[in-house]
Amino acid sequence: MNNNDEAIDDDNDDEEMLTEMMSSEMYLTPLGVLKHFEKIWTNEKEVLTIYLAALRSPQHSITHVHNNPISLFFFEVLPGSPSKFRPSRTSLTNTLRGATNEEKLNNLWLKMQITVNSIFDSSLDNRSGAQVAKGIRQVC
Repeated sequence: MNNNDEAIDDDNDDEEMLTEMMSSEMYLTPLGVLKHFEKIWTNEKEVLTIYLAALRSPQHSITHVHNNPISLFFFEVLPGSPSKFRPSRTSLTNTLRGATNEEKLNNLWLKMQITVNSIFDSSLDNRSGAQVAKGIRQVC
């Protein structure tokens, strides 16, 4: 297979993924969103630098972020308090829903995203029966 065939396969995969995304709701992990933005950066650097001022900033030059300025918008490490000031990790992982660690992490990400969404728009909080405070959209 030559480079042309690989490029055509990539285009077909992208089209299939786009069709699937448009035909149904799907949950994107942060890594999936990062990959989408990397593709956009590859093809539309000039447009992204117009819309995202942080990418134009000299303090955030491409060399400072390993040739991927989009990574500025994503956390790879979340700092946490020392273990003597928080419960042990095993008690947390035992209380999380999911059969595997990957499922538990995805469920936790989803719960966190729903919580963040509800800060802006409380109608997006789909927890049944929970008393939800007004979001920014409802206040303004």
